[in-house]
Amino acid sequence: MNNNIIDELSGALKKLPLYGLDEQAQLLYLSHFSRLLRKPVSILIKGQSSSGKSHLMSTVGKFLDKKDYLFFSGMSEKAFINSKIDYNEKTLMLGEYAAIKSQEGDSFLRQALTDQKVNRLVSWKQSDGNSDAIEQEIIAKFNIFMTTTEQSIHLEDENRYLAFSIPNDPQYIQGVNEIQADYLNGEITEVVDFDYWHKKSKWFKENIKPVKINYMKDIIATCSNQNQSRLTRDIQKIFSLIEVIAIFSQEDKEKDHKGNILSDINDYRLVYNIINKCNESSHRYTSPLIKELSEFVRYMNTKNERMPSNYDVQAYFGWSKSRTSRNCQKAVELGYMVNHSIPGEENQFEYVEEREDKNSFLPTPTEVIKHMHTSEAA
Repeated sequence: MNNNIIDELSGALKKLPLYGLDEQAQLLYLSHFSRLLRKPVSILIKGQSSSGKSHLMSTVGKFLDKKDYLFFSGMSEKAFINSKIDYNEKTLMLGEYAAIKSQEGDSFLRQALTDQKVNRLVSWKQSDGNSDAIEQEIIAKFNIFMTTTEQSIHLEDENRYLAFSIPNDPQYIQGVNEIQADYLNGEITEVVDFDYWHKKSKWFKENIKPVKINYMKDIIATCSNQNQSRLTRDIQKIFSLIEVIAIFSQEDKEKDHKGNILSDINDYRLVYNIINKCNESSHRYTSPLIKELSEFVRYMNTKNERMPSNYDVQAYFGWSKSRTSRNCQKAVELGYMVNHSIPGEENQFEYVEEREDKNSFLPTPTEVIKHMHTSEAA
């Protein structure tokens, strides 16, 4: 087995009409195999309509054994728990979040992702007219790949995913158009041996062994305070991605006396680079709604020479109070605006001319290595 599955996958992706989304494809690929481990990793792909979300998911799907995933464009409110489909150790690919969201439907998926089990009592009438109740239950360990055109989804849903956005800046759009032109003109002619990749899926299943990540506490210790809550939410997902890489490269790994695969810092470096690139790509995405909001704030700052409040935003766009608050908060989080108010006073928004690049929530591999050496010396 290739000692760097990421390099091998990158080489194969270059033969396909996929532009600027190599790391996103790598994240999906690794996450697919996490469905077989302790903590399956689910992925939420955000982006505008026709931005390449479905193309990305279908491209990665070609590398996977068709028996290992299920694809649905949408799912009705109670279809998940009512179906007799075997979801166990599968990746469930869903075409659009808006096609499945509902209060009850979402709760079933959330519970199943968290507990790997969901059940409920359903009443029904017997032939004699009397009522009775039956238990519906799904026990399955699986993960989900899902796309959405929404900037954010219900917090309880989003917390269960690693999420990234497809860029929509001019450079990305031009690159996509150019690679599609090359593909249509027959200039992308190399062929990927997908049977070879399907055999990798089988190999992985047959060679799963426990992985020890002895530097995991060093990652936690070097994470900045402002990112601790995010790391707490996603630490198990990062652990699973490292496990997948270690299992793929186990022939080159040391083992402990129990036969556990010992992950090394290079495994973390690969995961860090993928997550960081996905974060950078997400920073290049701006929803049309946030663009309109930030342009309104800029207009108010420059033309009216004042900083608008939530009430100004609500009056201009006709949004509800809660929607106005959510959108303003999202624009501030993304770095498009700064809120100069103090707690208890009316918000005062200022447009930000140049957004700063957001760093990954993960510490760099260099920081982790430094802490490892410091801990050993102590």
